[in-house]
Amino acid sequence: VLATACSDCSVYLWEAQAEKCLDTLAVHQEPVLSCAFSPLGTLLGTASEDGTAKLWSVSNPAATTTLKGHTDWVNSLCWARATGERLVATASMDSTAKIWDAPHETCLTTLEGRVNPLLSVDCSSDGVSVLVSGAPTAMDAQLFDVRTGQMIRVLEGSNRFGHEDNVLSAVFSPDGMTVLTGGQDKVAMLWDVGTGKRIEVLEGHTGAVSAVAWSPDGRHLATASRDRSWKLWKVGSPTECRSTSHGHSGLLTSIAFAPNGRSVATASRDGSMRLWRVATAR
Repeated sequence: VLATACSDCSVYLWEAQAEKCLDTLAVHQEPVLSCAFSPLGTLLGTASEDGTAKLWSVSNPAATTTLKGHTDWVNSLCWARATGERLVATASMDSTAKIWDAPHETCLTTLEGRVNPLLSVDCSSDGVSVLVSGAPTAMDAQLFDVRTGQMIRVLEGSNRFGHEDNVLSAVFSPDGMTVLTGGQDKVAMLWDVGTGKRIEVLEGHTGAVSAVAWSPDGRHLATASRDRSWKLWKVGSPTECRSTSHGHSGLLTSIAFAPNGRSVATASRDGSMRLWRVATAR
């Protein structure tokens, strides 16, 4: 099952292979900006311009939990995978990220970094660290300790050989040792989590890199761009672009690998979602 968030305030659930919509959830009062299934697949988290995040039972959508505390749009949501379905992280236009105890609907920690509105959030595979990025003029991504709420490290902006414009998306590798970022400056970058140093620059897009993703086995990367294309990369020394795929008529907003790593889903401002086979990128 695949879930897509939509500006019509709904989330759509799809049977991907059959290209069939299974259900439509009228979930928020304002556009839905992000959605993510829990590690066990029994809950769906959503984030919205209405300033809330919600957790939905996949088997019983009427059973919902609302996470309230942000004072502006909630742009992104992720699950701390190592905790099962207990911890959720959100990032907001109010310049904070929050860690939530999902079963008890309570905010455990508020993370306040040095950037303005936050655009993306991701949790490390061990559930210890949270990664956030933001805008405007936020040319870095920041690592926080989930337990203390303290900033651990900054993946630095242009004056330290990093991105030269806003970081729009940032995600951990499956082993938590590397971070992949995508920027307004049309490039993606790989970073060493332990040192905070840049490892590699991935060039080739002609528009902002709006979304990035790792394959579940950590061997491939995917980058989506406002140039209406996405690229598949093979991780290595150096990392190589294996394919560039076109098909959307609008800029790309999101990208994700399937759990088995064999396909990639892309979403676009053209109102469509597409599935691509990784082997052929067609």
